[in-house]
Amino acid sequence: MPTGIYIRTEKYRKEVGEKQWKKDDELYKVDTKSGCWNFTGSLLKSGYGQIQRNKKSIYIHRYFYEKYKKVVPQGYELDHLCKNKKCVNPLHLEAVTHYENCLRGSATKLTEEIVQNMRNLYKSGWKKIVLARLFKISRAHVGRIIEGKSWSFS
Repeated sequence: MPTGIYIRTEKYRKEVGEKQWKKDDELYKVDTKSGCWNFTGSLLKSGYGQIQRNKKSIYIHRYFYEKYKKVVPQGYELDHLCKNKKCVNPLHLEAVTHYENCLRGSATKLTEEIVQNMRNLYKSGWKKIVLARLFKISRAHVGRIIEGKSWSFS
């Protein structure tokens, strides 16, 4: 059983069954360098894995997030913070709005460290237009980052 993450209730364990609960850990291989739990099953054309549970298809990363963390709130989707679509490690997943996920997806060159640096530069007097050119993103996106509407850290 993985360590370092909150395990959901026994109710969820009963829903999937004890045998399935244990078999789930055979669905991924841990990359010790990145910490990613790479799904070892077949992938869709989109690059995501999918499994059948309770006669329904579910994305494998969503299944593991809900197994170990919590249910994804309605209207939210999961962002792979590691940018690895095969990863099912719940610590590498964050529930965000579709809008936020699109912004992050189009700006995969940004990291938390870069965003913090951008905010610090802005606080020290740098203009948004200069930051946009420096980081090769739109001025509007810089504004959303500075205002905390995008890249809000939890």
